[in-house]
Amino acid sequence: MGGGISILAAAFDKRIAAVITQVPFVSGEAIKPVIQSHLPAIYADRLSIKAGNPPAMVKVISETPEAAARGDSRALMGRPDTLPYLTELARRNQDWEKEVTLQSVFNIGICEPSAFIHRIAPTPLLMIVAEKDVTVPTASQHEAYAAAGEPKTMAVIKDCEHFDLYFGEKLEENMAVQLDFLKATVGKVRA
Repeated sequence: MGGGISILAAAFDKRIAAVITQVPFVSGEAIKPVIQSHLPAIYADRLSIKAGNPPAMVKVISETPEAAARGDSRALMGRPDTLPYLTELARRNQDWEKEVTLQSVFNIGICEPSAFIHRIAPTPLLMIVAEKDVTVPTASQHEAYAAAGEPKTMAVIKDCEHFDLYFGEKLEENMAVQLDFLKATVGKVRA
């Protein structure tokens, strides 16, 4: 969600000198099928909370790399495309937050950073998009970028899925794009 939050922050806080957002969550509408599949549970959870019970939780990401590889995880992001990311986290012995409240899922569904992206301008924007992103559909990121004002730059990392940008060769490519943007932007911002 950090990419979408950075869009919202820059849309409203003009102290921000430049924005870099990678594989940003831009639209709850774009992930409507995921949200809709949880609506009955979300509504039941609201009634339960109203009755004084603790909120229900849902897994964000597969519990293990093996569950992701099988593709049978019931997590919000439980598809096999998460496997390389989970494998890297396991290799680093790095833990991650595995659950969120069902009410958070509802809030994700109504979050629309793309509705505010035009307000970022004239702050420079770099949007980094994974060519084969299914977690945040690539098309939704392109649509948001089209709505952004100038100056803006888009970098599409080829043959890349959402989680590939966080490690390995694709991370190196991602960081090179970001550093080039900062080098070109910082001088203009300070001038």
